[in-house]
Amino acid sequence: MSSSKEIAINITLSFEGGKLDNLSGDFDAQGLSLGALQWCLGQGSLQPLLKKAFNDTSINAHEILGDKYDDLYEVVFHMNKQEQVAWGHSISTPGKLARVVDAWRVPLKALASAMQHIQEAAMEPVMARAVSYCEEFELRSVRALAFFFDICTQNGSIKQEQIDLAKEQFTEDMSEQEKMQIILEERLKKCNPRWMSDVRARKECIINGSGSVHGKNRDLDAEFGLSDEDYKILQDAADFIYAQKLVEKNVMMKDHMYLPYSN
Repeated sequence: MSSSKEIAINITLSFEGGKLDNLSGDFDAQGLSLGALQWCLGQGSLQPLLKKAFNDTSINAHEILGDKYDDLYEVVFHMNKQEQVAWGHSISTPGKLARVVDAWRVPLKALASAMQHIQEAAMEPVMARAVSYCEEFELRSVRALAFFFDICTQNGSIKQEQIDLAKEQFTEDMSEQEKMQIILEERLKKCNPRWMSDVRARKECIINGSGSVHGKNRDLDAEFGLSDEDYKILQDAADFIYAQKLVEKNVMMKDHMYLPYSN
């Protein structure tokens, strides 16, 4: 069984491209986006990962980058963010696709693949922030965790003002999905209009369990086992199976689920 953490990460990875060597040029005014969660120069999320790659002795950045080593080192360590974004734009092809030119595409994708452990470590604070939102809104489901992880990845955060406005609209008889829809509507008010439809499509696909994202029909409940259950409900099922002597040992579901906000 996949843990709720894995479910949340894999759903967002499927939206972002799902590969360690994902690479996008300056199609969104962020300069350059790299890696499984598309960390980017414009948000300042990619630079720390690249610095770690240069300083990591297990990654031979010089060999991977070849004659691009010195140029990228200069970008990462000596340019400010505005200059870094401009550099990303300069190595991107014109137009909506904005692909990174081949001279840079090959070495950057190779570097990203070698950064697997760095990328995995960089997901941990994103997950921690998602869990904190589950606690803030008192939402317990795997679906809620996936919803907030995608917000933290694609949109960064939820402002306190938006949190307060969403909570004011909650009622005791609301389902978690209804509450998530309210949170989404408040978050959309602060989104760049250019990306609003994509943000809505991704989040509503998680909320509803299915929908169209990037032109593809998705069924997240079927693909990933996304559900509204928390580990307590699953524990009841495990206890029943054990009581019926269908298994030799009772399973403690909390040991297999990543839901630290559950009581």
